[in-house]
Amino acid sequence: MPIKQKIIAGAIVVLFGFSLFNYLFFPRQIEKHFREETQHRARQIAQMIAANLEVAVTRQNSAFLDSVFEILQKDREIAYIVYQDRERGTIAYNPKQIHIPYPVLNKTRTFAEQDTILHYYRHVKSGNRALGDLFIGLSIQERNQHIYQLRRFVGISSLILFLMGILAAVFLGTVITHPLNRFIQNLRSARRSGGKLDRNLVQEREDEFGELIDAFNEMSADLESQRRAQKEAREHQRALMEAVGESVITCDPSGTIVLINKTAEMQFQYTSDEFVGRNIRELFTRSSQQIFSECLHQMATDSVDTSRCNTLNDLEGQRKDGSTFAAKISIEKVHLDQRDLFTLVIEDITEEKITQKKIQQSEEKIRALFEAIPDCIFWVSTDGRMLGYKPSASGISPIPLNDFIHQHIREIFPADLAEKLEKHLQAALKDGSIQTFEYKMTIDGRVHYFEARMRQFTEDAVVAIVRDITEYKKILKDLARARDAAEAAVRAKSEFLANMSHEIRTPLNAIVGMTGLLLDTPLNEEQQDYVKTIRTSSDALLSLINDILDFSKIEAGKMELEEVPFYIRECVEDCLDLITTRASEKGLELAYFIHDDVPTSIYGDVTRVRQVLTNLLSNAVKFTEKGDITVWVKARPLSGDEYEIQFSVKDTGIGIPKEKIEKLFEAFTQVDASTTRRYGGTGLGLTISKRLTEMMGGRIWVESEPGKGSVFHFTIRARAAHLPELDVPDYSEVSLAGRHFLIVDDNETNRLILRKQLEKWEIQVTEAANGTAALDILTRLSRLDGIILDMQMPDMDGLQLARIIKDMERFRHIPIILLTSMGTGKKDLDNRLFDAVLSKPIKPSNLLNILITLFSGKPVNFKKVSGWQGFDKDMGKKFPLKILLAEDNRVNQKVTLRILEKLGYRADVVANGQEAVEATARQPYDVILMDVQMPEMDGVEATRRIRQTLPADRQPRIIALTANALAGDRERYLQAGMDDYLSKPLRNEDLMDALKRSYEILHH
Repeated sequence: MPIKQKIIAGAIVVLFGFSLFNYLFFPRQIEKHFREETQHRARQIAQMIAANLEVAVTRQNSAFLDSVFEILQKDREIAYIVYQDRERGTIAYNPKQIHIPYPVLNKTRTFAEQDTILHYYRHVKSGNRALGDLFIGLSIQERNQHIYQLRRFVGISSLILFLMGILAAVFLGTVITHPLNRFIQNLRSARRSGGKLDRNLVQEREDEFGELIDAFNEMSADLESQRRAQKEAREHQRALMEAVGESVITCDPSGTIVLINKTAEMQFQYTSDEFVGRNIRELFTRSSQQIFSECLHQMATDSVDTSRCNTLNDLEGQRKDGSTFAAKISIEKVHLDQRDLFTLVIEDITEEKITQKKIQQSEEKIRALFEAIPDCIFWVSTDGRMLGYKPSASGISPIPLNDFIHQHIREIFPADLAEKLEKHLQAALKDGSIQTFEYKMTIDGRVHYFEARMRQFTEDAVVAIVRDITEYKKILKDLARARDAAEAAVRAKSEFLANMSHEIRTPLNAIVGMTGLLLDTPLNEEQQDYVKTIRTSSDALLSLINDILDFSKIEAGKMELEEVPFYIRECVEDCLDLITTRASEKGLELAYFIHDDVPTSIYGDVTRVRQVLTNLLSNAVKFTEKGDITVWVKARPLSGDEYEIQFSVKDTGIGIPKEKIEKLFEAFTQVDASTTRRYGGTGLGLTISKRLTEMMGGRIWVESEPGKGSVFHFTIRARAAHLPELDVPDYSEVSLAGRHFLIVDDNETNRLILRKQLEKWEIQVTEAANGTAALDILTRLSRLDGIILDMQMPDMDGLQLARIIKDMERFRHIPIILLTSMGTGKKDLDNRLFDAVLSKPIKPSNLLNILITLFSGKPVNFKKVSGWQGFDKDMGKKFPLKILLAEDNRVNQKVTLRILEKLGYRADVVANGQEAVEATARQPYDVILMDVQMPEMDGVEATRRIRQTLPADRQPRIIALTANALAGDRERYLQAGMDDYLSKPLRNEDLMDALKRSYEILHH
C-alpha cells in the first residue's frame, strides 16, 4: 500500500476512535458533575432546615420554623418541602402540588430521581433524640436541558473534527510523498549517469527532505572515502609487512608469492623480483615441503580442522645459497581484493631449538640424578593417585608389589596408613613444606621401616622419596641399649658418689664438730693455731667434695634452680662476709658498689648466685697478695620487669695471660701447673660457675693482664621481685643534704665508692689520698661536718692523723669515722679520737645508720666483727626445745650432743629409726635431729611412721641430717615429711639457725 494511503487510513481510524470516545465519555462526566452538584444542594438545604428544626424544637418556637419555610418558598429550584413529626404532624410546602413518592425514600436510599424532580430524604435528630423525617424535592428540568444541549454540541463538534482530520491526512500524505517521489527520480537519474557515488543529488527543498538528500550525498562521499581507504590500507599493509621484524610473505592458495617484506628478502637471500612469481614451497627443504603443502591445501579447502596448521614448528627454511635454519611458521587466511590469500610469518628459531636442547639435556641430567638416588621415588597426583615410580637400589619396595599406577592411595595401602599418607599429602600441598614421616610394612615375613619425605613437585603432582631405615632403626635400638647402659653407669656413679660423700662427710663431721668445740675451750696461742689449721684443712676438704658433687650434678643434668625472691645487696654482703677474715689476714681492702639502676630484689636461686660470686671472690683473695678486691653490680633493663644483672669482681692480683684465658673455664684446668702447686684447687670452681651462669640465662668472662690483676664478669637474667626496702633507717628528724665530708683513704677505689655513696644522700665530698694531703685541705676548708679516715695508710695511718686533727682547735669537735679491716678491735682504738668505727667492706646501711645517729645526738657503740661468733650458751634458755637425736655413729653422737650442750640443750639419743619411732610414742619431742642413713630403719622411713602414727598436736619438727649432698636429696627428704635439712659435716651456725627457726615456727 502506498505511503499516502497508509497515512489517510491511519488518520481515519485514529480520528474515528477519538470522536467516538469524545461523544460517549465527555457528556457522561458533565452529567455526573451536575447530578453531584444537585445532590450537594439538597444536603445543604436539609442541613439548614434540620438546624432550624432543632432550634425550634429546643425553644418550642414554631413561629421560627414557619419563618424559615417562608424564606425557602422564594427559591424557584425547590419543588416541595415536607417535615413530619409526632407532635406537630406534617408541615409541607408544595407550591406545584407534586406527588411525593414516599415509598422510594427510606433510611437506606436517600436520593431518587423521577422525571424532572430530585427527591431527598433525611432523618432529623437532636443529640440522641429523634425529631422527625424531612423530605425535599428539587427541580432538575433546567439541568436536564443543559445536558441535552451539551450532548448535541459534542456530537456536532466530533463530526466536524473527524471530517477536518481526513482532509488534513490527505494533504499531509501529498506533502510527504511528493518529495520522496522526486528523491527516487533523482536516484534513478544518478544510476543512469554511471553509478558514481561522488556525484551529488540536486537539493530542491529546504526542509527534512532536503536534509535527507544532504545526508545521502554525505553517505555517498563516505563510501567513496572508504573505497580510497581500502586502497590506502593495502598500501599500509605493505608498509606494516616492512615494519615487522620477522619475515612476512603473502601467497595465493597455489603457493605463488604475491607480496614479501624486506626481512624475508634478507632472510632467504632473494631479491624482490626473484620472489614474485616463485612458489613458496621452494623456500623450504624437501622434507618440510610436503608438510607445508598439506597444511596450505587444507586451509584453502577448509576440508578438515585447520587449527593445527595455523602454527608449524618443525620446518626447515632453505636460503638461496642452500643453507638451512629451523623455522616456525604462523599462517593466517585473509580475504583481500575479492580473493583468498595466505599471510605467513616466518621466524628463525634456531637459537630457541638450541635452548630447548639444553633444557632437554638438563632434564636428562635430572633424570640421571633421580636414577642415581638409591631410594624409592614416587610421583603422586594432588588427589592421591600414583603417577610414577622409581624403584630403590636395594630392590625392596616400600609399597605392595602390584600394578599401582593410576590407583589411589586408599586402594594400595591399609586404611590407617592411607589416612596418614593423605594427611601429609594435603599438608605438603597447603604450605609447600617438606613432610617427613615414618611407616612400617611386612615384606617377605620381615618388618621393614621406611622414612618418607614428601613435597609438592609441580602444580598437579607431589614427589615422595622413601628410604628403607630398617637398619637405621636397628642402630637406634642398639644406641638406646647403650644409652640405658650408660644411664645405669651414671646411676651407679651417682650411688658411688652418694656413698663416697656419706663416707667422707661422716668423719669430717667429727673433725669439724670437734674443732668447733675445741675452739670454744681455753687454748694457748700455739694450740689455737693447731686447731685453726685442722679446721681450715677440713673446710678445704669439704669445699673440694662440694665442687666434685656440683660438677657431677651438672654433668648428669640434675642440677635444678630455685626461683625465690632475695635481696641483691644482702647476697653480695653475705659473700663478702665469708672472705673477710682471709682478706684481712692478707691485708686486702674489700669494697662493693651497687648502681642505682639495679633493682633492690629479684627472683632467682640465691644459693647459686652466692656460690658463683663466692667462688670468684675466693679466687680473687687466693691470687691477690696486696691491693684491693671490689665487687660492682649493675643492671640492664630488658622487657617488662626482667633485667640482666651483671656482677663484676675486680682484683689487683697476678693476672692471667691472654693465651691461657680460653682454657680457664675448662674442667680440672688452671693457668699452669705451677699455679696449682702454689695456690691449690681442683680447677672445677670456674667450670661450675660457667655452667651455673648459663643455666641462669647469662654468661661469664674475664678481662686480665699479667701483673695488673683481673676482672671477672658474670650475668644472670632475672625478674624484679619488689620486696620492701632492706634496712632503711628513719632519718626524718635529721637531714644529710648539704653537709660536707672529708674522705681520707689511699685506695682510689674505696674513695670512689664512698664518694658515690655519700653523694646519693646529697652530701658534698672532698677527697684526700693521704694524711699530708688531708691536713693541707683542712687549712683551706671553710666548712666541714665530718671526716672519714682509713686506718691503714702509708706514712701516716688513721690513728696518727686523728690525733693531729683533734689537737686542732677548729676541728676538735668534728666527728671522725674510722674505716678498718677485720681484726682491729675496740681495745686498740681510742674512743676520744673516733665517734664511730666501721669494718671493711663498708655496708651502706651501716654507714647511713652511723651518720644519722651522729647528727641526731645518739651515741654509737663499737661493734667487733669476726668470722666465728662462738656458741650462744643461753640459746637453750631463750629458745627452749625438747630434742631427740637419731644417729647411729657414736662419734657423730658425741659431737652433736656436745654442740647441743654448748648451746644449753640436753638431748635424748637413739641409734636407729625404729628406736626413734618408739621414743616419740613414749614422750613428746619438739625437734628430732634425724640421720637419714641408719641400720634397721633409715631416717626417711622413720619419718613416715612418725607422721602416720602421732596425732597432729604431737607432731615434732624433723630436721634431716645427711652426709649425702646429691641433686634432689633436699627435695626428697622434704617430700618424705621432714621439715628441714642440714648437710654433714654440721656447721654450728647452720644448726643454731635451724633450732631457732624451729622454735619460732612451733611457738608462732
